[in-house]
Amino acid sequence: MGSQAIGNTSLTAARPPLPESGQDFVAEHGDTLGSVAKRLGVDEDELRKANPQALNPEGLYPGQRLAIPGSPQPGRDGVSAPVDAAAPGRPAVSMTFKDGAASVTQKIPAADPVEGRSAEATLSGTADKNGVKGAAQFKAPTDFQAADGSKVGGESTTTFGAGFDNKGVGVDVTADRKTTSTQPDGSSAGSSSSTSGSVRFGEDGLGFGGSRKNGTETKGPEGTLAGASESTENKGNLTLSTNSVGGSVERERATATTNAQGTTATTKHSQSGNATLGTDSFKIEKGVGIDVGVKTPGKVLSAGVGLAVNGKLEGGTSSKDGTTTSFLGAEASATLKGNVSIGGKEDKAAAKTPLRWNLEGSISPGFKISAETRVPDAQAKGKDTSPLKVNPLDPDSMPKGSQFTLSTSTFVNTDVKTGIGVVKAQAKSSAEDGFTVLAEKTDANRIRLTAGPTAALSASGGLGVDFGVAGAMLGRGDKFSDAKLTSAEFDLSDPQGRASYREALLTGRFPTDNGAGVADVKTVQKLDVATQVKLDGKLASFDFSVKGTGSTGSDVLTTQPGKPTTRETALQFDDNVSLVMTRKYDSNQNELIDERRYSYKVDVDGKSDWLVSSHFMKLASPAPQAGIQPRTAELTYTENDMRALKDGADYATSKDLANDAEVRKLSNDPANGSFANMKPQDFAVALIQRMGSTNGADGGFVQHLKNIFTDSKFVRDAAGQLQLLDDAKAPLPGTLQIR
Repeated sequence: MGSQAIGNTSLTAARPPLPESGQDFVAEHGDTLGSVAKRLGVDEDELRKANPQALNPEGLYPGQRLAIPGSPQPGRDGVSAPVDAAAPGRPAVSMTFKDGAASVTQKIPAADPVEGRSAEATLSGTADKNGVKGAAQFKAPTDFQAADGSKVGGESTTTFGAGFDNKGVGVDVTADRKTTSTQPDGSSAGSSSSTSGSVRFGEDGLGFGGSRKNGTETKGPEGTLAGASESTENKGNLTLSTNSVGGSVERERATATTNAQGTTATTKHSQSGNATLGTDSFKIEKGVGIDVGVKTPGKVLSAGVGLAVNGKLEGGTSSKDGTTTSFLGAEASATLKGNVSIGGKEDKAAAKTPLRWNLEGSISPGFKISAETRVPDAQAKGKDTSPLKVNPLDPDSMPKGSQFTLSTSTFVNTDVKTGIGVVKAQAKSSAEDGFTVLAEKTDANRIRLTAGPTAALSASGGLGVDFGVAGAMLGRGDKFSDAKLTSAEFDLSDPQGRASYREALLTGRFPTDNGAGVADVKTVQKLDVATQVKLDGKLASFDFSVKGTGSTGSDVLTTQPGKPTTRETALQFDDNVSLVMTRKYDSNQNELIDERRYSYKVDVDGKSDWLVSSHFMKLASPAPQAGIQPRTAELTYTENDMRALKDGADYATSKDLANDAEVRKLSNDPANGSFANMKPQDFAVALIQRMGSTNGADGGFVQHLKNIFTDSKFVRDAAGQLQLLDDAKAPLPGTLQIR
């Protein structure tokens, strides 16, 4: 009897005290509805009605919460409410029709027979002009209090989906699970996982995809900022088609640690790779990266640094316009990036955010190499035309009409952004230095070889403001490219020509003069320049970009033994008519002025009646026949022609004639309209630079010439009145060709 009393006493001491009014009863192992009703002194049937979620009255789940009949339960705004949230309800169905699509969703409350908790199933479907999609989702919550006083909450969700559209059919499944355990002191530990898989079959072939993400998170006791988190994610996919096989993998691991003062340190490691192998092409890429960062409470200070390394190898063969092109290329680069942000802590009470200074930048050095062959389809049929098989090391492997190009270069790209408050600034640059080799098989036994260094530089900068929902940045971009190429044609049937060819190819030493087996030796230096002003901005969800004034220019210097050196300079402002100026120099680098030419091309688009008038300019070729719509007019001037045209403008402004105000705009001194100290070359540039857009037969450029032509035929009579004399002047200088 005593032993039983001791045993009963021990059992009573092990159980938690009876719940107070308004509290739930937490079941333990071995509890039943009958034993709980007896212990609480309530009617068992009433207890059963108050707890319909208890599907197994003879075996309650440990931690299961029971409502006590007659005990008020907390509801909204403190109003008593019966605990029947888990009671089975009616399925809820909704349907929508919008923009030619119909969708239906049905939510079905359910019960988890294992844990005795409520759950929910959702069925949905959508149909539109592109196809049909359906999904089924089952969601089960987890919420109980453990024997040690900790609270466990979470949710598991499983989703199945299937559908078809005009591109194929697909099936996918996703399983998510999240659990958090909170201790009485407020500390918590949580874990999460997400797994997904998909299969798709359609016009692009058969595709498989999958991913898995796991994460953990811990937080310190209530009142401390300490915590830590870690996550890993793996992704992969595989695609199969009639022409190719492709796949990719990605892996990322991220950690974050916060100390008691709230300073957070983060790290992220990432790896990626993908490959595509096809019948006519292949591509392989690999990348690794690491990022670390630190952030203080209130974001007063945040900084980070990262390093990424990427490599790429690709190749392929294609045919277009009667030519088969084969390509091989490789590229590798490393990117070092960093950022820092400094500013005061946000004062929410004063509804004021202090100014912050942000700076971020990156630098990316790297190299790339590419080889390309171009072979006529008739010669390439049934043959391997890759750069490994057709190349200038074996000139006999190159058929007539084929080309081989090898380019190597190193590059450095930089990008810097900074800002204080709403004011933002950005500067970008890219510098590249390389070497190019071009071999062209001009005949069965003749090959032209061109080689030399190349360089390119681009830079852009901008300044603007950013208010979040609206912003704008005004910037300018400049591009420069430079190349110095030496070229010669070699006769491979001549022993000396073949020997000279191999020396030029392997050592870069080209012949300096034409000779046995060597012809058309020349050196070409080319410089290209371009500049453009641009305004980029955003307003709410709209982005816009407006191009401002811009210009392009190029200069090509060609040197050939025994021939005058030729320099060809091209200029264009915005979309105006372009000017090409050609100059020649003797062996002492003295310009041959009589050889200088100024050439303009005008897009006339069929409107050439006034241009082809015999009273305007001398035609270099017959006028177009009736019914033929010309597209381009080319006007060419010698140095003397340009000087005479300038003198015509000077005459028009000096006599205060009909169009003198417009002609004055071509002068260096528009106020006085004097052309006396203006060189013909400067006047030639002024024709395309001033008066806005000047292209087209009705554009400003042609209007310049009309004004000069018309005013040169005006004279004043004794009374000072203007008179037009059609035969007073010859047509304007220069020659005109219509195409």
